[in-house]
Amino acid sequence: MKNNWVTAISEDDATGETAEIFSDIRTTLGNGVVNLIWRHIATIEGALPWVWHAVKPLYISDALKNEAGFLCENIKLPEVLELPSAVLSVVNVLDRDRLVIRKILDSYNKGNAFNLLALSALTVLPEDHKKKVEADHIFSEEINIPNLINLDSMDEETRTLVLLLSELGAQKDNNIIPSLYRHLAYWPGFLSLSWNTLIPLELSGQLQYMTDRTYQLAAERAANIADAVVWGPEPLRAEEAMKAIDNFRVSTISRMLPIGLILRRIAG
Repeated sequence: MKNNWVTAISEDDATGETAEIFSDIRTTLGNGVVNLIWRHIATIEGALPWVWHAVKPLYISDALKNEAGFLCENIKLPEVLELPSAVLSVVNVLDRDRLVIRKILDSYNKGNAFNLLALSALTVLPEDHKKKVEADHIFSEEINIPNLINLDSMDEETRTLVLLLSELGAQKDNNIIPSLYRHLAYWPGFLSLSWNTLIPLELSGQLQYMTDRTYQLAAERAANIADAVVWGPEPLRAEEAMKAIDNFRVSTISRMLPIGLILRRIAG
């Protein structure tokens, strides 16, 4: 089991320009969380304002919303069933908890879809022939969710489960702990059921297939919106920032989007 994880600035610890951009990200996306990719970019000097100002025009456009809807609709997911209330109640997940879990998953699925496409747009050139997309997937405009739980605040069993889940579908040298699992750690029972749902997909290779397909599809669709990126002067550590973005796209966001959509199905 990996014991190290990627550096990031927490939302509570952010100050100055970083705090202002975090607030702008939450407001613009209408999400209750600043996803880990942004909190990691904030640790690279000069990178956060450079990247955010480059892609913000995408986030305030309908084009990104439509492409994100298309992406979510076209990731081929396995057949999974909604967990009955009786199953959840046995592991101390009540109906009111299910509602919050759904909001958390909706928040992360929205953020991952939007971020994957917008950040992929940084690495591709616009195609000559753009396709107009009208997707049926509906994203909540504003989502409020509980605070993110620190690993050190969890009991040993829950922390171990979060780390085990983080390794599913991850590359061997990957040390990123997806924030989704930390947010769901309020309900260790749901994390346990998530493990039972995901481990067969890991062992069968389906999880890797979905990750690869999500990455490829996002790269293809990003070409439709890349011309909206606004490039500013590069910071000194621009290359490091782009490498971090590519790492997240390949190893984390492309993996966690299908996982989040699967868990949303079992949550009902």
